Amino acid sequence: MERHIDYLSFQAGGKMTVPFEAFLIFSTNLRPDQLGDEAFLRRIQYKMFLRNPVREEFIEIFLSFSASQGLECPLELLDAFIEKHYAATGKKFRRCHPRDVLSHAIDLINFEQLPFELTETLLNRAFDSCFVQPGMEDCTIWPT
Repeated sequence: MERHIDYLSFQAGGKMTVPFEAFLIFSTNLRPDQLGDEAFLRRIQYKMFLRNPVREEFIEIFLSFSASQGLECPLELLDAFIEKHYAATGKKFRRCHPRDVLSHAIDLINFEQLPFELTETLLNRAFDSCFVQPGMEDCTIWPT
């Protein structure tokens, strides 16, 4: 990696040198001072802080990812979802949550051969399968 080259080996026995560039990216929820000492942090040359999205940004991310998956998400449904799982519980918005929840919803749709549409029940089940809630040790995400 330090020389910025790699070697490809062919089945016929030959080798070839090719350019190689690596750029490592780390992501964490920890504060930088919890990762390591000053010398360690100095070796990570670029650092950036991404704050949690506000409600409007979260809605935009959710609707954008939903549209990219071909799923229509009515704003009333999303508002009810946010009220139940975020506003009422104090759970913080994270930029990855829309992708995670919608991916789980799509997996449920495909596995159970449900209509390709979002419903309140489906979003609630997808949310519950993404996040472990205290006191849910004996609960199931499957409908009864």
